[in-house]
Amino acid sequence: MTTLTYSNAAKAIDHLDPGKWANTSPLERLHLLEAVRENCKEYADELAGADGRMKNDLMGEELYSLSTSKVATVVPIANTLSACIDLYEHLVHGEMMEPLSISRVEDDLYDIEVAPHNRRERLMNPHQTQVLRVKGEPTQVNPMDKPAGIIFVSGAGNYSSSLEMVKAMFLENCAVVHKPHKLNLETDKVWAKIFEPLVDHGALSFVDSDPDRILNTDSRVSKIYFTGSTAVAARIMESTDIPLVSECGGNNPSIIVPGDRPWTEQEMEHQAIQIATIAKLNGGAVCGRIQTVVTSRHWPQREEFLAALRKAIVEDTPAAGTYYPGSAEVVDGSRTPTPMQRSSNPKAESTPRASSC
Repeated sequence: MTTLTYSNAAKAIDHLDPGKWANTSPLERLHLLEAVRENCKEYADELAGADGRMKNDLMGEELYSLSTSKVATVVPIANTLSACIDLYEHLVHGEMMEPLSISRVEDDLYDIEVAPHNRRERLMNPHQTQVLRVKGEPTQVNPMDKPAGIIFVSGAGNYSSSLEMVKAMFLENCAVVHKPHKLNLETDKVWAKIFEPLVDHGALSFVDSDPDRILNTDSRVSKIYFTGSTAVAARIMESTDIPLVSECGGNNPSIIVPGDRPWTEQEMEHQAIQIATIAKLNGGAVCGRIQTVVTSRHWPQREEFLAALRKAIVEDTPAAGTYYPGSAEVVDGSRTPTPMQRSSNPKAESTPRASSC
């Protein structure tokens, strides 16, 4: 039986066969993706249970339900697997997926409309269009044409659903060794069961620890994917010459564009609830969560919108447990307003703020 999780980083790398993976046909990869997606259904409850227990133990109370944890773990990876299945269904026939449209914005700047691309996407997001803005003339690269290698994926702490594993294998053509964040050791054991077809194929291995930091320096590793703090990312860069791709969070703005007519009360309420809901997801521990709301001081409806946002935060959306270690210190640090910021609740400066321009 294949070992699913290694305690030794060097052995986890030894398990991988990047050359075999690079030569695995699109059809075989498609079958592997479908097998993993079926495993997601089989182990969904076990995965969500492990995720919920971790968060509830940190909170000291039962705030994260099984259904909430499924949304946080199973749904993101299932969507990513389905997207890769769509891609490989085209590759099996020697085709690349085509964008809906490409428009030139200005010299050397283009907008590529990529979704909704099929009936499922149109059903899930009937009023949404997704556009990639790229610098330089757009080109497509078949993932099968990319060089073989090994990518070390250092998992995030806020989410156990490591999408980077799938992207590294099926979009970058590389085998993967995955090490979880210490908060997600239990969920990673379930992920190893879900991804067992790829473990058996030599395309993926799991390691539960790396005290000697072998993964940062082993010459067989061609790239490192890291999600976490800026300080840790800097330490990784200092310790290795291996290329590093790091996601360290940020201060994500929501820019409110007034439009060419006044907003209705229903539109005001809807957008406010959208922003408040996104900001509260997973206790606020979301890389892309909205942290700054930018409005125009010349917008006649500005105060009305900010009032709707305050109401959405306090009354119209449920509270969310902030489980992530160190969250209390971050909240304390946010209580002092900075220049050009204004509290969205004059009586409670710890709530999100809005800036004007």
